[in-house]
Amino acid sequence: GTGEVDIPVAYPQWDPSKHFLVTVLTYMKRIFYVKDYRDLSPKEQRLLPNQEALRLFQTDQEGYRRRVLECVRESQRSVYLNDPGCTLQFSEETAVHEILRDAMKKKFGGSGAGGNADEVSGVVTREETLELIGEVAHGADFSVPKK
Repeated sequence: GTGEVDIPVAYPQWDPSKHFLVTVLTYMKRIFYVKDYRDLSPKEQRLLPNQEALRLFQTDQEGYRRRVLECVRESQRSVYLNDPGCTLQFSEETAVHEILRDAMKKKFGGSGAGGNADEVSGVVTREETLELIGEVAHGADFSVPKK
């Protein structure tokens, strides 16, 4: 494989009024769900973006597992390597990330749909997020008590 995600498979005609970063991220998350590809019709199988993975999955389960582990290791190695000029930049977590995450838990709740205390529940608007960032930047205390 090329190591690239084929976004045009999901969005052959990009429409900025309907497609946002969150829709692309949701698509990317969905492509990693475990599936039993044997249940797909031949036509559906031809539409899958990674034909090499499909072939390995169908013919060499151990080779498939090895290739998945190689991809995971490479992803972990290069997670913070950013393309020059790219709008989206990834970085290691810093104290400010933890402060903002704790503030979101405190302000918006910490019991997500699965009952996970690390999740923010409900929908948080852009305005609410920007307001919270401003509050954190101006020193509001959002520390979450440790258990």
